[in-house]
Amino acid sequence: MKAARALRPWLMLSSILSASALVLTGLAVPAVADANNCPCTLFTPADGPLGGDVDSGDDSSVELGVQFTVTAPEPITAVRFFKAAGNTGTHVGSLWTATGTLLAQVTFSNESSDGWQQANFSTPVLATPGNVYVASYFAPDGHYSFTHSYFGSASHDSGILHAPGGDPTTPNGVFVYTPQPAFPTGSYNSTNYWVDVVADGAAPAPTLSSLSISPQSLNGTKGESAQLTATGTYSDASTADLTGQVTWSSADPSVATVSSGGLVSAVGTGTTTVTATLDGVTSSVPTTVRGPTVTGVTVTGVPASLAKGATRQLTATARYSDGTTANVTAQASWSSSEPAVAGVSAGGLLTATGIGTSSVSASFGGATGSGSVSVTAAVLTSLSITPANAHVRVLQVVPLHASATYSDGTSVNITTKALWWSSSPFIAIVGSGPLVGGLLASLICHGTSSISVSYGGLNAATNITVG
Repeated sequence: MKAARALRPWLMLSSILSASALVLTGLAVPAVADANNCPCTLFTPADGPLGGDVDSGDDSSVELGVQFTVTAPEPITAVRFFKAAGNTGTHVGSLWTATGTLLAQVTFSNESSDGWQQANFSTPVLATPGNVYVASYFAPDGHYSFTHSYFGSASHDSGILHAPGGDPTTPNGVFVYTPQPAFPTGSYNSTNYWVDVVADGAAPAPTLSSLSISPQSLNGTKGESAQLTATGTYSDASTADLTGQVTWSSADPSVATVSSGGLVSAVGTGTTTVTATLDGVTSSVPTTVRGPTVTGVTVTGVPASLAKGATRQLTATARYSDGTTANVTAQASWSSSEPAVAGVSAGGLLTATGIGTSSVSASFGGATGSGSVSVTAAVLTSLSITPANAHVRVLQVVPLHASATYSDGTSVNITTKALWWSSSPFIAIVGSGPLVGGLLASLICHGTSSISVSYGGLNAATNITVG
C-alpha cells in the first residue's frame, strides 16, 4: 500500500509539470525530445503495480525482466524497475540480446525506499529495429513487484518502445531464480514484473572499437575473385555489417585489387594485404595469389574417321582460370583407349593402326580433353612402275611391273589388273590384261614415250626411251 500511495504525487507532478525538465526517481525528462520523441520509457512515472501486487512476498533471490523491441534506432541508456519497500539488497540491472548475450550491466545506487529506481549504463547500447532485447534486474532478497496477465492479451507500446504481448507461444515477462545476476528465461502467466528501460538519443552514441574481416585470409589463383565482409564492434558491444561503409585498399594492386564493396580480384601473382578502414580503426587480411590454374583441355584435329595406316597431327589447348589459353600439345600426356586401333605419340601424332573405334586423350595440369576416331580399312595411296625411265633397243619386248601402295604401308602387284597405255604408240606400245599386262614392245622409231598405268582411281607414269 505504501507504494500505491507513492504513485499519487507522481501522477499529479506528471500532469502539472509535463512541459518542463524534471527528475522523478532518477528519470530526467528534457523539454526538447529527439527525432524519436525520446528520452522515452515503456512505462510512465505514474505506471506501477497496485495493492498486493506491489510486494510479491517471495523472498527468494531472482532475476526479473521484460522483452522489448524498438521501431527506430535509439541508444538504451538506463534500466529501471519498480521497487517495493521489502525489495532490499544490492540490485544489478542488465541489458541482454534475445539469446542471452550480455550487452550492458550496472549496479543501482542511491535508491529510494520504494517506487521507480533507475541506473544509467556507463556506455549506452544502440538498439536497432528487428532485434529483441531483454532488460532485467537482480533482486537478491526477492519481494519483487508484479502484475499477472499484464502482457496476456496485448502488447504494450510507448513511442518507439514495444513490449510484445498477446502471444502465448512467446509470453513476455521473464524471470529466473538465481543466487547471482543471470539471463532470465522462465515465464509465468504473462506477468509484468515492472522492469523498464530508458531510450535517449541525446546520450553519446557508441563508438567503433574494432573491425574484423571475414574470411581472415585469402589464398587463390589469378583470375579468381572473393568477397570480403567487414564487421564492426562498438563500445556498447553491439555489432554491425560495415562492408559497404569501410574504405577498402590493397597494399599491392598489381597482385590483387579490391572494390568499394569488398570484392577482391586476383590480377597478378604474389602476396599482398587487403585492409578495411573506418573512423581510424583498421583490419587487414593477408592475400596470396598463385598463377592461373588449368580449368580444361581441348583436343582438336581428331578426324571422325581415318584409314588404317594414316596419320593426323592433333593439338591440345589448355584453358586457364584467368581466361587465357595456351597450346600444350608438346607438354600434354597423350593416350589412346584402344592402342591397337589408334596410337598417339608423345607429341600428339595420331596413327591409325587397326580397324575400329578409339578415344584419344590429352591430359595437362589436372585436366583432360579427348576426341573419338573411327579407323577404316586401308586406302590406296600411290602407284609405281618398274623399271623406271628404262632404255630399250628397237623391236625389243620388255616386261614392266606396276605396284599399288596402301595407307597401311602394304604393297600389291597390280601389273595384270591395271590399265596400261603409251603416249607415243609409234615408238612403243604396252599391253593390258591378264596375259599381256605390262608387256612393252618397242617399234622401229627412235624416241621417248610416256608409259602410264591406271588403277583404283590413281595414275602413274614413266618414260621409255627407244634407240
